Amino acid sequence: MTTHDIGRHLHCYGIGSVASPHLDALASQGVMFRQAFCTAPQCSPSRASLATGRYPHNNGVLGLAHPGFDWELDVPHAASVFTGAGFEAHLFGGQHVTLHPDSLGFTTISRVGRNSRSSGRASSHCWIFRVA
Repeated sequence: MTTHDIGRHLHCYGIGSVASPHLDALASQGVMFRQAFCTAPQCSPSRASLATGRYPHNNGVLGLAHPGFDWELDVPHAASVFTGAGFEAHLFGGQHVTLHPDSLGFTTISRVGRNSRSSGRASSHCWIFRVA
């Protein structure tokens, strides 16, 4: 699961004023990154790296995924890999890897949020993978 631009502003990272019981529970049972870096200064290449496990120069997304800068993945997105392995891959909200979210391999795309458009971009981003 990924979330959009929340950084380390969560209770599990020591921000006491933030109530995030479900993410705290997930963090206590999973892996938390305490020292990490991003692969690019722009969000699209960084998200593409999260989704592929490859650096931007190896995944094809070298810049922002906006009209006029239509970067596309040259390698499979995690959604495609998971669906190929028998999982369901759900996208809630949007993504900022491509202008063509239908090409990423998600089983279900639910466009929600105040900026939902046919481009698939929205105000929140969440991927969920579960056994089909």
